[in-house]
Amino acid sequence: MTLTIINLETLEVEQTIPLGAQGEALEFIEEENGKLYIQKSSYNLGKKIAVFNPTTNEVENTIETYYIDDNHPGLNSFEIEDGFIYTLSGNHLEKFNINTLTIESNVVLNYQEGDASKLEIEDDQIYFTVGTSVYTLGMEDTEKPEEPILTYNSDSEYGVMYGFEVEDNRIFVADGGDFASDSFVEVYDLEGNLLKNISVGLGPNGFYFND
Repeated sequence: MTLTIINLETLEVEQTIPLGAQGEALEFIEEENGKLYIQKSSYNLGKKIAVFNPTTNEVENTIETYYIDDNHPGLNSFEIEDGFIYTLSGNHLEKFNINTLTIESNVVLNYQEGDASKLEIEDDQIYFTVGTSVYTLGMEDTEKPEEPILTYNSDSEYGVMYGFEVEDNRIFVADGGDFASDSFVEVYDLEGNLLKNISVGLGPNGFYFND
């Protein structure tokens, strides 16, 4: 897979840079202190985050997260907060020092309901999902939370927790439904109390906010 550099004034492609091996997908990108952190994993297949310098257009380093093999869930999301990179790989929440890229902690998240996904950090709290549930823990916690702060009802076969976001003291959940008819979004407070259920179109999968 490649990283494409586009001139924002001309909207023309200036350069394409190969970053992944054959079959290695790129997904999320975060910018921090002039560096790009690029997730080299998609659909839970992969374990690496490339540290890319846009000044030199080169990969300076690579972070390797917890990974067993392609039969087990790999890296699915990451967040950068207060000098640390937090990565979520199925059942492992790892914390890396952004300066040294060394691992500082690893919280094992084993739940009977399934694997953890959709990592979000908001106001010094870590949020993640397991099936139709949302869990939270503190930035310095070393043990997994035992009880979810909320669990919602879904009949969807493939669209459970299709979209997830935490913003402005609200938790936003989107369910994919049957992908053939209108589905719904639910909004909760941080204690897990349902504030609103909203009917929306087909397959809602994300939330975007005007800051």
